[in-house]
Amino acid sequence: MAGPTALHLLLVHLRPAVAPGQRDALVEGLTPLRSLKGVLHIGCVEGKEGVSTHDLGLFVYLRDAAALERFGTHPLLMKYLQQFFLPVVEDFVSMDVAVEGGPAERYGAAFCFCLDFRPDTYDWQVRSALEQLAGNTDNGRLLGASVGVALNQRQPFRAGGLVFAASPNDLSAVRLPPLNANAASRLAAVAGPASPLR
Repeated sequence: MAGPTALHLLLVHLRPAVAPGQRDALVEGLTPLRSLKGVLHIGCVEGKEGVSTHDLGLFVYLRDAAALERFGTHPLLMKYLQQFFLPVVEDFVSMDVAVEGGPAERYGAAFCFCLDFRPDTYDWQVRSALEQLAGNTDNGRLLGASVGVALNQRQPFRAGGLVFAASPNDLSAVRLPPLNANAASRLAAVAGPASPLR
């Protein structure tokens, strides 16, 4: 039986002087990585002002943790980082999450997030908050969710994922646990128009 799918999240702040062409190259530069063994899907979320803490959310679904390990050290990824990523990115948040399944079949918007919790929060409390979030997709406005806990303890956030919708307006239905309540303490997020890289 297969284990959970690995989801690699990258939330990016761009440098102030980045030209639109450089921004496009940052996203489109990921396309060759689709050919790597174990890569299932690559997509991008454009952050809406006032809703997002970062400018872009880049995400990669991989078959499993072994595929994630190969992806993270592959020469094509290193080339992408040097050629497209480092020249335009001011700072970023990166996270690897174990999720069940993949993205919604079709989507036009997404909410990409990394969520941290107080150190005294138990894993079952984290999972409960994520189950509540994933349950929000039952209201009809959201198309699906891929949420989970961090794949290892060395990451700055404990949970993260994606919630998919047909349009950015439908993302108003996303209900995250409030910060400083239910043990959630910090959030990084990108919400807005989204699309798969083809």
